[in-house]
Amino acid sequence: MPITKKGKEAIVAKLKDKIKRAKIIIFANFSAIKVVELTKLRKLVQGIGGELVVAKKTLFGRALREAYPRESIDVDSIAGEVIFAFGYDDELLLSKTLVQSTKVSKSIKILNGLLGPRVLLYDEVIGLANLPERPQLLSQLMATLQAPLRNLSILLKVELIQVITILTQINKK
Repeated sequence: MPITKKGKEAIVAKLKDKIKRAKIIIFANFSAIKVVELTKLRKLVQGIGGELVVAKKTLFGRALREAYPRESIDVDSIAGEVIFAFGYDDELLLSKTLVQSTKVSKSIKILNGLLGPRVLLYDEVIGLANLPERPQLLSQLMATLQAPLRNLSILLKVELIQVITILTQINKK
């Protein structure tokens, strides 16, 4: 039974809300995936604060054009069945999870995505997945910011020790 116009409008409204709330959206092609695999992937994505949605490309495209009217993304031209992964909390974690699941299951192929309104190509999604996680990035940033001060304090200690050594030698004479 076909979906009524009101039903389509409700689906578009829900998708538009999800698009607006999501920090990242990843498009993946899935073909001949088993229900068990899809259910596992859905639970995995839900566990990291995301959501997997299977929707008609035309309805998703309409919701996308309503959410981001300035962006030109032609979802309809994507061949095959598409699953949309919404990441609401952590952008990196969703991309890492989906990239790892594509290594396990050959029936899922990442296509591209959106980071806010910005279009991500396949290579950029893979690049996001290869970045270190947030705590590691923050610790690297802190180490980089602390390095000049640490080096200065070491230098001042060394200079002070040398001055004390010279003064004690002069005092002994």
